[in-house]
Formats: sequence, structure tokens, C-alpha cells
Amino acid sequence: MKKYSDNFERDYNFYIQNIDNFTFCTEEINVLYLKDGVDAKEAFFIFDSKGKLVPTFEPELLKSVIFIKKAINFQIIQWASSYNDMFMGVNDYLKIFINPPPWVEHSFRQQLYKKWKNIKK
Repeated sequence: MKKYSDNFERDYNFYIQNIDNFTFCTEEINVLYLKDGVDAKEAFFIFDSKGKLVPTFEPELLKSVIFIKKAINFQIIQWASSYNDMFMGVNDYLKIFINPPPWVEHSFRQQLYKKWKNIKK
């Protein structure tokens, strides 16, 4: 059994826990099924660290995990772009997630900073 870093385990579990929370992603995700392929977790690790999709015997799970990762990243960008319209604090947005890792808040705040930096120009 492959040993993953604590950060990868945290993030993978975060995606699994939030699979049903977001239903929109801007990209189509195609994964390959192979009876003798790797499991979804290993395939996601390869995708997340190397950007390569490898065949898996759990294509639906892999597709769901990639989808939720992309959906969360897309949603963070959308939230930042309409932040002033909602009159909600960052913590209110974070409550939507189940066990968000620190990078979620950091990414959201980075997107807000980019938005404000562009407005000031």
C-alpha cells in the first residue's frame, strides 16, 4: 500500500467529504477505465502531482474527485469576483465546506487580493 503525505491525505479526504457540495465545473473530465489500472486515490495522486491521467479501475470515483477539485477552485474564483455583492465574510463562505484545509481560505484570500489589486489600477 502506497504511503501518501499528510497533506495529500488531508486534501483527498476533503475532496471526498465535499463531493456532493458542488455541482458545477467548467471542464469536461474524461478518465480511462482499465481493469488492471490503479485505484482512484493513486490515479488522483498522479494527476495532482504530475498532471497526468492514468487508467484506473475506479473511473467514477476518480472523475468525481477531479471534478470536485476543479469545482472548488472555480467556486473560490467566483466568490472572490462577487465578494462585495454578498456582504458575507470569508468565514461565512468557508462554512459551506466540510473540514476545509488551510489552503482553501488562503486561496480565497489570494483571489480577493488579486481582485482588489486590479481594481486599484
